[in-house]
Amino acid sequence: MADVPYNSSFAGYKDWFLQEYRRPGYTIEAGIGENPLPISQFNEIYNDNIGILVLGAVL
Repeated sequence: MADVPYNSSFAGYKDWFLQEYRRPGYTIEAGIGENPLPISQFNEIYNDNIGILVLGAVL
């Protein structure tokens, strides 16, 4: 086994979802900067994307 770079630990969810559920999966890029994003961006990101969250919940 090899060490995984810190930033790599945030990747792969969409690939897992596609393989596990065989349904379309999407990654929404939000915020400004590198991961982890500062908590100070939370409200703006949430407000900008609430419509996507609601739509995803009803589909």
